[in-house]
Amino acid sequence: MATMKDIADKLGISLGTVSKGLNGGRDISDDLRKTILDTAVEMGYINRKALKIERRKVVLFVENMEYKDEDSFGYDIVMGFQKASFSEKWNFSVIPISHEFQENNKYDNYMLQEGYSGAFFIGLSLDDPWTSQLRTTKIPTVLLDNAIETNPNVSYVGTDSAE
Repeated sequence: MATMKDIADKLGISLGTVSKGLNGGRDISDDLRKTILDTAVEMGYINRKALKIERRKVVLFVENMEYKDEDSFGYDIVMGFQKASFSEKWNFSVIPISHEFQENNKYDNYMLQEGYSGAFFIGLSLDDPWTSQLRTTKIPTVLLDNAIETNPNVSYVGTDSAE
């Protein structure tokens, strides 16, 4: 597993600059932050702080699905995640995503930058940009009704809609 020092050595920059890039420091350029995040993902860096119980964060990404109204299909899924996350002491976020959002953010970089330990997707389309990135991610990820069978870090839950 790579350390921040490994990333700094590879890029020829200071450890402080790597820390700023990984932790959202505002006094570095977006290009340098992107380079640091790309390198961290490439080298297999894992933010150890994100694994501590008091900092664990999980995200539910929602695309192409209503979830805010009690009568909508996604509402019960979101509420179930929220309740389970709370009882297990995980910080929980729901983030609506779009095709454009995925084009503007690499999956692994976004997860690392935001400090998420894992993700669950509902409504993801198989032609979305992140779908191809999920084939190689090392971040624990679960998909609803979509399968990426070539990556042991990505699981799926399927439903039998006909039944």
